[in-house]
Amino acid sequence: MLTFGRPRLVEQALRTLEFNTSPFEYTLTTYDDKGLLGTGNARNQVIELSEKTHGRGQYLYLSDCDVAFRWGWLPILVAAYEYASEHLSVGAIGGCCHPYHHAIESVPFEYKFEEYFSRHADYHGAIGITLALPTQSMLMDWSIYDKYGPFDKTEPGRVNCGEDWLFTERMRKDGLRVAALYPPVVLNTARHDSFGNLAVGHELVKNIDGILIE
Repeated sequence: MLTFGRPRLVEQALRTLEFNTSPFEYTLTTYDDKGLLGTGNARNQVIELSEKTHGRGQYLYLSDCDVAFRWGWLPILVAAYEYASEHLSVGAIGGCCHPYHHAIESVPFEYKFEEYFSRHADYHGAIGITLALPTQSMLMDWSIYDKYGPFDKTEPGRVNCGEDWLFTERMRKDGLRVAALYPPVVLNTARHDSFGNLAVGHELVKNIDGILIE
């Protein structure tokens, strides 16, 4: 998780991650580049640091700090990815997507929790094929990153440089697609970027009860 520039959103992201995720399901690596590396370079750094610290799990999940995690988000997202990679030629999937990107194709998807583990209702939604997927929330098999990564280097002091789009375009050339869950299991909490500027699509980010939006 990249954590530069928004301490209150970092706190919320980490708090909701801990509260809504089994500690046995993930390892966490955070990285604050102080805005000095550029987002593509910082993303490559945090992936390298995670691998050196924790090794490789089954999947690689990328996150920014401007998110909040819903209960059960990870098993839902993993199950959706496993289905989508097998049946829909999906190389990477997000728990959310940019608010201005809408699904161009939609497949119903449900996930049922084990009864003893369920705190809330089961998931009923859809896997939506999208034209782009942000690294704000991106799950993939490590083999996908090995083949199509690392992310392109980007200019320091800027965001929205397109390294995530270029990454997914390399997948698209091999016939792979990207997708996100609708409704989202990871919530977008940002109307401003890490440098305090209004983000692209900020007017589409809705207020959410109990969630800080900045």
